[in-house]
Amino acid sequence: MEGGTRCAALNAAMARKGMDYSQLAAAINVSETRVKDICAGKFRATNAEFRLMAKVLEIPDTVENTGVHATTA
Repeated sequence: MEGGTRCAALNAAMARKGMDYSQLAAAINVSETRVKDICAGKFRATNAEFRLMAKVLEIPDTVENTGVHATTA
């Protein structure tokens, strides 16, 4: 995975699962560009994208959707 994300937990989860941006994008049914933009902080994930990424990466659903984790409707 080139670059990395703004979120250390997301970086760690992607590494643990052996996933790159394209694999994560395919798993949540969005473009690789969309995933890269979300991970870079260029755009905010929707609530659905946030939850799907957490599910795919096996991140507990206890992360608040605030601050750098804020989502859009």
